[in-house]
Amino acid sequence: MEEFSLRHCTICRKSSEALGELLQVVARTQEFRLVDCQVLRGAIGPLMDGIARNTTLKRLYLVNNELSTTGAFAMGSMLRKNQAIEELFLCENSFGDEGCYSICQGLRDNNTVRIIDLRSNGIGYQGAKSFKSLLSANQALKKVILGSNELGNKGCAALAQGLKHNKTVRALDLSDNEIGEAGSKALASMLATNQSLEELNLSLNQIGDAGATTLAHVLETNVALKWLSVRRNHISNDGASAFARKLPSMRGLKELIMIKNAIDHKGAASLLKGLQFNMELEYLHVEDKNLSQPILREIVHWIRLNRSGRRILRVAGLDLGVWPHMLCKVSEEPDVVYHFLQEKPDLLLLSRKRKSPTSESLPPSQQIERQVGLSS
Repeated sequence: MEEFSLRHCTICRKSSEALGELLQVVARTQEFRLVDCQVLRGAIGPLMDGIARNTTLKRLYLVNNELSTTGAFAMGSMLRKNQAIEELFLCENSFGDEGCYSICQGLRDNNTVRIIDLRSNGIGYQGAKSFKSLLSANQALKKVILGSNELGNKGCAALAQGLKHNKTVRALDLSDNEIGEAGSKALASMLATNQSLEELNLSLNQIGDAGATTLAHVLETNVALKWLSVRRNHISNDGASAFARKLPSMRGLKELIMIKNAIDHKGAASLLKGLQFNMELEYLHVEDKNLSQPILREIVHWIRLNRSGRRILRVAGLDLGVWPHMLCKVSEEPDVVYHFLQEKPDLLLLSRKRKSPTSESLPPSQQIERQVGLSS
């Protein structure tokens, strides 16, 4: 039995004890789900004791069970003992700041949990401070999901402080947390030093144009962040233009989500202008209904070029003489250009260190022919 799931039921102490004993003896169980259940007072402890002794469980879902602070305390105790669980989903349990503290304490010495999901738990500034302390010590967490809580700017700043020197967290979800301009500035300060975070979800906040400008500025130098969502953040054409001005200098960002903002054709035109000089961005999400078809087609065009690897042509320093030979090959082998651009860009590089004695006297175009086998 690899998966065990219970939904829409009532868990009393006796049934909790039975479940705890079962989880200690059943081999190969990797996933346990307790979703939308009513866990009676005093019932969560025996279940957590059983999970603490389980050595095969990898994913634990305790979602919408109203476990409150008592359940969080039992959870923290379990996390100190269990060294098997890798993914922990604890959404909608009314933990609050006190419960968040108990869970963070349990995670301090835990070396196996990679994903923690605490969405919709009423976590505010004090809970964020608990996470700040945890992120400074824990070296196992890869993904932290804190969406739909009550962090605000102060809580966001506390989390950002904890992440400044963290080298393990790759993804952070702070969506729907009442974060404004001050919070975005704290995150930008964190991104100026953190070179590990790859995904940042700020959807459903209120960073506005000023926050967008601050984030765009720091992404000129931060090359680690690959995915950013600022969906529904009160960003207008001014915020879009701020990103557009910085796009040519961005070297890391691969996907930018800006839908559900006040960006019309004017802001999209600015983004298009910046996109023409950015060779890294592969996905740009803006509101289609606000765009004219010519602008939309142009955005799609440049995005497709980026996905096909147009940056290779800029960094390779190709001798112009190679192009006639490549184009001659297209009629016989139509995929040859795609192959070089997408699969073997290194073969297009002129490496002086690797020139053979027999090719040093050849013109550059013939040297490339010999390297990549284009000569007929």
